Amino acid sequence: MSSDFIAELRNIIHGSGDPGESILPDTLQQCECTCTGEQFKDFCCNKAFEVIGDDNQYKRYFSQCKENAEKWAIKVHNSITRVTADIKSVQTMVENLQTQGKDVLYKLCLEIMASSTQPIKRRSGWHICSISGSRSDSCVEVGRRGKETSSIIIHQKFTPFVLYMWFCCKIEHIIKNQVRVWITKQDTDEVHRLCQLFQENEELIGRWYEIFKKSVLHVKLSIIMESKTPLI
Repeated sequence: MSSDFIAELRNIIHGSGDPGESILPDTLQQCECTCTGEQFKDFCCNKAFEVIGDDNQYKRYFSQCKENAEKWAIKVHNSITRVTADIKSVQTMVENLQTQGKDVLYKLCLEIMASSTQPIKRRSGWHICSISGSRSDSCVEVGRRGKETSSIIIHQKFTPFVLYMWFCCKIEHIIKNQVRVWITKQDTDEVHRLCQLFQENEELIGRWYEIFKKSVLHVKLSIIMESKTPLI
């Protein structure tokens, strides 16, 4: 995955408003990301260290430190739990779509969450949007690589929803891929030094946190709006 995906999401953040500008404040608060920047950093560093070092070895070390009740490990564990809770809250809302009769949106969300790569491909020509039912020459295809038979055609205006949902639900996968790219740009291959450099990279982690917060909020608000009126 290239950094172009991250750049595209950041452009979306700065170029568009929330889908729920008329939503009540209480609803907005319920949809907001609950993890703090520090908790998200703990989550990112934990996943990054699994990539930088030997994956299984680091996991065993971290698990042992938790069992020994070491303060730093307990703190990181709690942070991971908080970030995971944000992700699960989105997944729960998706599951509820099935009981609300929102079959098309539910299927779309499942395709997004099942994709191991950025799930959008541009489509040329005229197509019918599966969500709005309108015919347009500005559509994209959402689906998994090699699973074109299950892909869904939607209007490109729904691209932010797709990208935000994918970022939120696949955050661990995305972080690990981004860290692999980041490692190739460093001037050292020493594990301790790489871990230190990543932990000190506040700007990079801050950008990811900004997108994660926006992702959780945008997806939740979009699903709530869809449950009231068919707008996504």
